[in-house]
Amino acid sequence: MHKINAFSLITYVYQYLNPEGTAEIIKKLNMLYDLKIDTDDLIERDKEIKNRVLDLADKAHHYHKNQLGEAKEANKYSQLYQ
Repeated sequence: MHKINAFSLITYVYQYLNPEGTAEIIKKLNMLYDLKIDTDDLIERDKEIKNRVLDLADKAHHYHKNQLGEAKEANKYSQLYQ
């Protein structure tokens, strides 16, 4: 039988893709096995994903804020006619 050293490399995963974590694992493998796998594309992709998530969160916040404003406005008018 062949003897193989086993180990695990784990990264934190958010509720969306995490290329930065993948890049960190690859960096560790590069170091351990003297590899030269480039992680620049993963880091760039991670930045793009984070920007999209922040943009969506901002849009959701504004949508929610507008919905609350409309509900308050509707409530104000309904109180006038009671």
